[in-house]
Amino acid sequence: MTSRVTDLGEATLAAAPNAAPDAAQWYAEAVRPTAGHVYLQEINADGDKSVVKFRVDEAADDTLKLSWVAVDLKPKTLPPGKGAAGTMGTCGRNEKPR
Repeated sequence: MTSRVTDLGEATLAAAPNAAPDAAQWYAEAVRPTAGHVYLQEINADGDKSVVKFRVDEAADDTLKLSWVAVDLKPKTLPPGKGAAGTMGTCGRNEKPR
């Protein structure tokens, strides 16, 4: 798993963009959280990419209070024959009615 994070600056969670500006500086290491700031974190694990947007509502001592949302990325296209039928993906395909 790899991850990177960028600081979008001080904003509300709703007002902050769901994508980093082209000039955004991404960090592969940790960043010091700042109360009131919104961050994007991109997580790549086993070929899947997820993005989370979070706001540091409070930062005191070693405790953080966060608000967060998952950022919806481009919908995945399923391979042919892998519909919404579960993990097998072929339930009901090419079966004759009983």
